[in-house]
Amino acid sequence: MSRFPADRSAGAPPGTMNPQNRSATAPLLTKGTRKPAWKQQQWLIPSLIWGSLAAVVLGMHFYFPPIPAPRTATSYSASADGFKALYEILEQDAFVYRNDAPLDRLMELVDPDGTLLLILNPPRIPNEAEWNSLYSWVNMGGRLVYAPPPGEVDSLGPFDGEITPEQGPADDRIPPQLNLPLGGRFLWWPEGEVTSTPGGKVLVSQDGSPQAVMVNAGRGSALFVASPWIFSNQLLTYGDNSALAFELIREAAGPGQSLDDVVIAFDESLNTRATPQMMGVLFQPPLRSISVQILLLFMLYGWWNSCRFGPTVVLEETSQREIVEHTSALGRILWRSADCQFVLFQYLRYWLTEYRLQEASGRKRRLSSRLQNDAQQVDQALEAIHQAEIAAMTPRLGHREAARHIRALSLIGQSLQR
Repeated sequence: MSRFPADRSAGAPPGTMNPQNRSATAPLLTKGTRKPAWKQQQWLIPSLIWGSLAAVVLGMHFYFPPIPAPRTATSYSASADGFKALYEILEQDAFVYRNDAPLDRLMELVDPDGTLLLILNPPRIPNEAEWNSLYSWVNMGGRLVYAPPPGEVDSLGPFDGEITPEQGPADDRIPPQLNLPLGGRFLWWPEGEVTSTPGGKVLVSQDGSPQAVMVNAGRGSALFVASPWIFSNQLLTYGDNSALAFELIREAAGPGQSLDDVVIAFDESLNTRATPQMMGVLFQPPLRSISVQILLLFMLYGWWNSCRFGPTVVLEETSQREIVEHTSALGRILWRSADCQFVLFQYLRYWLTEYRLQEASGRKRRLSSRLQNDAQQVDQALEAIHQAEIAAMTPRLGHREAARHIRALSLIGQSLQR
């Protein structure tokens, strides 16, 4: 009988295999089936990604993309061009809130009756859809005060008007002329003039140039102001400017109306679409270096956690044991223990506590309810418990005797759990 398998050729040396039968036992290793060395290194691609991100963040110290500064011309801002002072002044005499509803959905979200909307120095002029929505809202009874961003030409949409910065007073030191029942010392910073408003009532002019014009539209009205600075925190502190700003708002509320009769809404919907405040503050020059350093630490931490250092740790088989294996190990330890009486006593105490059979007087009643009033099983269970109690008090108890009682109690416990 040959020592080698039958599939080897007669002339082949020991340890070789016939090429005709090789495909039946093992696949051929063809060219290209083996992965390149760089693909076998699983840590390489994550390391390159995190390293590139860290390099980009580090380069932000030398070049940072320009980010526009956060807007301060809002009703939240206490800076010079903000309107927080006006908000707090009006809050004393009227119900005031900040409106975040989009202007092109104003009719759906804001009731025009008894509402005065203030749009002061927005980051951009409203588009055509927003102007049409504002015009419809005013026609239905809404009241509007609008002061455009300085330096931009605003056609005012369907209101047939225009605010242009090319024209205006030649000398801003000339005090404004008021068509209001108000006197005092005022300062007006012009940014152009309100033109082409047929039927409009000029409330404030400067050097013959209209600065605040009231226009009626349907059931409502709109007050167009060429310059938003009269409402700003800085100009409200000069002379009687706060009284002038208050009177313009009261006049915009409607004839015979007091501020108690209207709800005043400061529009912030256009400001919410500008640069986020958090982004603007953290990445402006005063805090930019610290913010970039914190971001770099996050990149390095991610890089560190994506890499594996040292050889792969193989989990031992003992760490994957199931609860059955642990139970078996504990049983072997107790079997080797010399104090079988203590083992049986502890198990009996646990067993009686588990099934609430500690009191001997109530055992028969509880066992009957658990065993469906089967008298034979109840008697056998009582006898097994009695024998186990006697054995647990025996000073010299053998291994087999203790195991027999523990097994008997375990089988009774299975019957009680059904």
